[in-house]
Amino acid sequence: MIQKLRNIRLSCMGLALLALFAALPAVLFWPIDALVVRNDVGQIVLREAMPLGRGFATRYIHSLELSPVEDEYVAQDGLIRQWRSRVQSHNAGMPSLTPDRGRVYMDPPWIVFEGAIISLTNFSLRVGNETLGQNHLRVDGGPWQPLYRTFPDQRLHFSASRFALYRL
Repeated sequence: MIQKLRNIRLSCMGLALLALFAALPAVLFWPIDALVVRNDVGQIVLREAMPLGRGFATRYIHSLELSPVEDEYVAQDGLIRQWRSRVQSHNAGMPSLTPDRGRVYMDPPWIVFEGAIISLTNFSLRVGNETLGQNHLRVDGGPWQPLYRTFPDQRLHFSASRFALYRL
């Protein structure tokens, strides 16, 4: 009886290992969305997996209003989708309209525009410097990275791509 139980246990372990090895190629080649950031010469300066639920945000000081702006995005299906924008004023080129499928609400000191604001295949961000812009990037709620110190007065190009998981 004990030998029979050992055989059953070994058979179950063998089947589990076989299933794991059979599923491994499917998992490794599964396409996953990723944020890709390139500099002006096309070098990738950031490639970050963006599975469902992860996102990134940019923060800067608006050049005319001199007030902070924070924009939140997700990379999904090869697109960058802006989900939320937070501003402290809405003059001089700042958001002022409720998104078609969204809402606007106050979260002092912020005015928050939330919902399907815009979908893009890519966008460029002109990074400022210590004096103008002070652009930051945050990936998945992590710490704000000061782009204006790493890439002062440069242009960064953001896009969403799909990669096989093993390539990330």
